[in-house]
Amino acid sequence: MTNNSLSFNRLQLLAQFCKASLICLILLLTNACASRHVENFEESFFTFTDPEGIKRFTFILTLKNLNSQDELTLREMMIRQSNGERIHRNREQAAIPENPEDRLVPLKFRMEEIAHEKLTQQLKAIDYCTSGQKYEEEYEKGRYKIKGHCE
Repeated sequence: MTNNSLSFNRLQLLAQFCKASLICLILLLTNACASRHVENFEESFFTFTDPEGIKRFTFILTLKNLNSQDELTLREMMIRQSNGERIHRNREQAAIPENPEDRLVPLKFRMEEIAHEKLTQQLKAIDYCTSGQKYEEEYEKGRYKIKGHCE
């Protein structure tokens, strides 16, 4: 082999290496930019009978990995600077709902709906409070609690 053919082969190998490196870099950057965590909830369910024989329950739905942006709807994320220009808060770090339409609904209302659905499923699964229930709800940033008793 001549020196020219060796140099040509080296240039081809270098070009292939550069292409592969560029593709890897593009894939890495695309994945990093697209990685926003989806809302992930943790649930807790407790039942007990108090000394007076009343069946009680508590259901708690908690948003895991909550940050300050999760409280905001898309409309709330746009704020105005003093000069009237719109700026956006960092949406990439906010947990996003699985359903894109839910982005316009405040977190509290999404959690309320999910909590009631899950509580109903839990009560049915263990045949608890078959004749109805009374409850009170409380919402605290990223945590929705339903406490109640059977009628």
